[in-house]
Amino acid sequence: METLTPLFLYLLVCLPLALLLRHPAARWLRQSLDRRGPSGLDDWAVHRMARMGEEEPSEGALGREVFAATIGLRAVVTALVGLLLAILSPWPVLSDGLPLTGSDGRIGYALLCVIAGCYLYWLHSYRLELRGHWLLYRDMGFRQRNLDLRQLEHVEDSGAYTLRLYFHDGSQAEVLQRVRGAVRLRRRLARAVETNRKL
Repeated sequence: METLTPLFLYLLVCLPLALLLRHPAARWLRQSLDRRGPSGLDDWAVHRMARMGEEEPSEGALGREVFAATIGLRAVVTALVGLLLAILSPWPVLSDGLPLTGSDGRIGYALLCVIAGCYLYWLHSYRLELRGHWLLYRDMGFRQRNLDLRQLEHVEDSGAYTLRLYFHDGSQAEVLQRVRGAVRLRRRLARAVETNRKL
């Protein structure tokens, strides 16, 4: 079990930090981090690549429009997850298998692979669907979310990859902004916010 200690420590630090940054009170911190922009050529290249495919039209017919994750975002995330799994592998792939060794390490690594597989499945099957005034999508817990855009109050760009939607009843939702037809999606959301302000 001691071989999993570094992984648990990492999760112990990162998960509360991630939850803290998602809290509405941390909006100023997210915005200041976002204003900095990519910190170097490698960050710039990753962001640029993730945007690849945004100009492609969204799919749709008869009052229904579907926005899928861009091919660039899917490629970048798949490559980064693959690299992470190769580095953490208990078998010598890109490292000596230091972080997760022994039988406990292999069990932890298998669990990490299952989580990574679920995340990649979610990303590759991601769809935002606009049907009239409804926005439908599956969140990371694979739950179907149906959001009434007549209640949309505010849209915030919450970083390089997501948009945070705020509603009149106090609820929030976070959706990917790196989708096919991204400009059209942002326009539709902005129009919904403007229409709701007039009411």
